Amino acid sequence: MKILWLSHILPFPPIGGVLQRSHNLLVELSKHHEVDLVSFVQRQPIVTHFKSYEEGLQKAREILLQHCGKVEWLPIRSDWKRWGKQRLALQSLFSQNGYTIEWLADPAMLNLLNSLDGDYEVIHFDTISLAQYAPLLNGLKVLNHHNIESQMMLRRAERESNPALKLYYFQEGKKLRRYETRTADWFSLHLTCSELDGQRLVEIAPGTPFREVPNGVSPEFMNTDFVGSGSPSHLLFAGRFSAYANQAAARKITDEIWPAVRDKMGGAHLTLAGSGPGPYLTRYGDENADVTVTGFVEDIKPFFQEAGIFICPIDDGGGTRLKVLDAMAMGTPVVAHPVACEGLPIVDQQHALLARTTGDFVSAIFKLVEDDQLRLRLARAARELVEKQFSYPEIGKTYAETLTNLRISATTDTRRRGC
Repeated sequence: MKILWLSHILPFPPIGGVLQRSHNLLVELSKHHEVDLVSFVQRQPIVTHFKSYEEGLQKAREILLQHCGKVEWLPIRSDWKRWGKQRLALQSLFSQNGYTIEWLADPAMLNLLNSLDGDYEVIHFDTISLAQYAPLLNGLKVLNHHNIESQMMLRRAERESNPALKLYYFQEGKKLRRYETRTADWFSLHLTCSELDGQRLVEIAPGTPFREVPNGVSPEFMNTDFVGSGSPSHLLFAGRFSAYANQAAARKITDEIWPAVRDKMGGAHLTLAGSGPGPYLTRYGDENADVTVTGFVEDIKPFFQEAGIFICPIDDGGGTRLKVLDAMAMGTPVVAHPVACEGLPIVDQQHALLARTTGDFVSAIFKLVEDDQLRLRLARAARELVEKQFSYPEIGKTYAETLTNLRISATTDTRRRGC
């Protein structure tokens, strides 16, 4: 079956949440169907992971052509204009659809899609921002939701203390919700990362058909015998710190959790691993000998192996947290806020320890530090859960079968109507 994958981000390299999901699903889908890729290119992930933008694009084309018959892309205009994102945010205040949609509105993409000569049976739209191109394309249309964007934006508005930003996020969330409602029936099927996100979508647009296609774990995280053998006095949090939920979680750690832990435990060490730490976290790492702030790392796996506990106080955002799945796959015991585990079948005290307040986190951390058997039991149970339910080869195979069945069902319906 011939499939067009339309993406808001060049799905390479597979580092971090969205890139990890999109790259691995695309690779696995291409094992079962013929896939072409048309993508916008977000500049920041490329320049973060490669020495130059040009080198990153060259490497991406080389790798993606191993899986796709055709690879085409366009830069995002606001990435290359002076104050482009800020100007777009201001202009979007007066637009019907808001920033999230206007961000990818580009006549050049219309021209590119019109020029395609492929007769595609299915078009995969990798985010709601791309729904605006659905009326242009023929074939069965599937919309992927990395998060339910309106829900995530409205949750952010609720938590924002700055009145101006609070109003902006609220307005953006309401615009997104109207857009999600208006465009839901343009698609034959919607994909969500979890059953919870699927139910959120149905609340917004009742009757919307959805299928859970969960986030998974990259194969290299599964190819390790390491389970629960890191140092319990070594704590880790990892993420892209330019993302507001990760940034807020890191501040929760540095301002509240870590001071309470190190006051009670000599020789403890904290690692904050990930790109875009910003001035505050960078300075915090420089000023505290027991804290390492790495910046971007090529390979996160050694950090999971060294750490005895992965802490994740994320209490905002949406979708499911690949960082939690990665830690579980690597056998690193997890202490996490329930929101960080949303959409995942994690049972408190069985796969991880759940904590809400600073006191809860500190108590859970010391519970693990003092109990080797508990750490090992949690690590083994978490690893087993990931192996059974979150392997990308199995997830990709299931998605490929879902698309095949969708086409068969559509063909049968057409014949019944006598078309």
